[in-house]
Amino acid sequence: MKFNCVQNKLHKALQKTNAIVSKNIDLPVLSCVLVTTTNDQVLLQTTDIEHALTITIPAQVETEGTTAIPSDVLTRLISNTNKKDDTLKFELKDTQGLITNSLSNTKVSTLEHTEFPAIPHIETDEETKQFNFPIKDFIVGIQTVSFAASHSNIKPELSSIFINYEAGHLYFVCTDGFRLIEKIFRTDLGPDDFSLLLPVKSAAIIAKVFDNNDSNTIDFFITDNQLAIQAGNIYFTCRLVSGNFPDYKRLIPKEKETSAVILKEDLAQVLQLSNIFSNEFHEVLLNIDPKSKLCELTSSNQTTGTNQTNIPAALEGDSISVKFNHRYISECLPSVTTDSLEISFTDPGRPLKINTVPDSKLTYIVMPLNK
Repeated sequence: MKFNCVQNKLHKALQKTNAIVSKNIDLPVLSCVLVTTTNDQVLLQTTDIEHALTITIPAQVETEGTTAIPSDVLTRLISNTNKKDDTLKFELKDTQGLITNSLSNTKVSTLEHTEFPAIPHIETDEETKQFNFPIKDFIVGIQTVSFAASHSNIKPELSSIFINYEAGHLYFVCTDGFRLIEKIFRTDLGPDDFSLLLPVKSAAIIAKVFDNNDSNTIDFFITDNQLAIQAGNIYFTCRLVSGNFPDYKRLIPKEKETSAVILKEDLAQVLQLSNIFSNEFHEVLLNIDPKSKLCELTSSNQTTGTNQTNIPAALEGDSISVKFNHRYISECLPSVTTDSLEISFTDPGRPLKINTVPDSKLTYIVMPLNK
């Protein structure tokens, strides 16, 4: 095995393949990147069994072959070389890889590549759902909602992102049972509806691997238990969660008895004050009285004291007083891209609903605290 390639291209590829390198005592080869040369290109592959990534870079191949190199060692070696545009030469001799450029000569120990798991590839047949979607929007979708997923693996469907296409809309949804968030994109992905449950861990890897990708849109391939994403020289696969996501739409209130339209920055500032004075349960009391033009947050702690702050707002409906976990409200604000948002209720025992204003492409539901 012998090839030459541009060092910078190898460096960029390794930064991405490193995202799913596994440290498995029983199978040390999973800590390696599988390097394969064929047809004037180098394939770099990594897997942690649940995910797999293949990145192809151009190269001058003199001798074809395959080897497994510890990913951490190879990545640090390439990262610490100053001349990124230099040509790197690699030659496999027995169990060592000889890596040279204009400044250094390095010998790297390799592992037996035959123990490396097979990298899955989805066949594009009639059973495979295929669609094309802007990668930036997909990353925005998963990053917008993932914070609301459950941190427990007891119910895998709740530690996943529910991605659902229906009637010209692509929905990204997460819930942990205490709050729920839905992000909507209007798009045409064909006549057939479909859905999938993407593990939050997989979503984070997708965002890292495909961030700043040169392709505007990428291809998605879906089977019953697997997702594949193709963008230029990158091919990613991961397992999907089997199960049923809750019928979340019935949890979203359709009507409102009380509402307040608030500037996002005003709400964020008041919630920061609440964090100082709230108790161990992070309680905040929200009082809305449209007749008195009052939208007030109260937080109290026996140690630090009490804070009451009125928030400028456009108010409508009946007066209401409800307790919430202020952290649940604060955590949704980075996902709000508009300057204003609307908080609404149907009655004191029902969830708080937050919508972006003027559009309603993001909906967030928070359950009230028990009295």
